[in-house]
Amino acid sequence: MKLSTKRKIQILLDKGTRWGHGPFVFFALPAANSKTTMGTLIGRQAYRRSVDRNRLKRLVRVAWQNISPRPNQEILVIIKRGLEIKNVGQAQINTWLSQGLQKQRLPARCA
Repeated sequence: MKLSTKRKIQILLDKGTRWGHGPFVFFALPAANSKTTMGTLIGRQAYRRSVDRNRLKRLVRVAWQNISPRPNQEILVIIKRGLEIKNVGQAQINTWLSQGLQKQRLPARCA
């Protein structure tokens, strides 16, 4: 599932397992195939400037590339509150993302 369409994102928000860690809120569903998908949403209310939103998305994408092994699921990461953009670095995003993914509890996969 590509997380680019509003309909697919809404399905993930409605049916996915939800948990939070740090400034992130995670939504996850077991993947239909072995391919893992990750998407990021950042609210315009939290960050007015698109430069800041794009920087945070890039930091999350780089952190996602460093996660191994990746969970076999479709994941949506929402940044729920404004961070001091100047004080947040790649190491902190890596820590929040990896600890958040370890914290999850997914339901058994439906057959």
